[in-house]
Amino acid sequence: MQQALPAKIQNKLRDYPFTKPPSQPRPKRGPPDAAARRKTIRSKLRLGMILLDADFEFMSDPEHARWLKDHVEDKFWLKFESLAESHKGQEWSS
Repeated sequence: MQQALPAKIQNKLRDYPFTKPPSQPRPKRGPPDAAARRKTIRSKLRLGMILLDADFEFMSDPEHARWLKDHVEDKFWLKFESLAESHKGQEWSS
């Protein structure tokens, strides 16, 4: 059997909200800068993740490709080249 709390305590508890206030909407992030995208693609290669069409499109810029080649191990660069070649073949056959 529950007993009602004394009026003094009930009045005090009214001052404290027991529900979570609504969260504020987060500001939208802009697209990642070039350095962040190159690092993300390098991580995807190292982790064996799938590269998206947007990744190949981004890496078609020679400056970005040069950076990746200079900053990734040879085996991952060879893997990227192989994936890029097969991606080009898929684009033409689609």
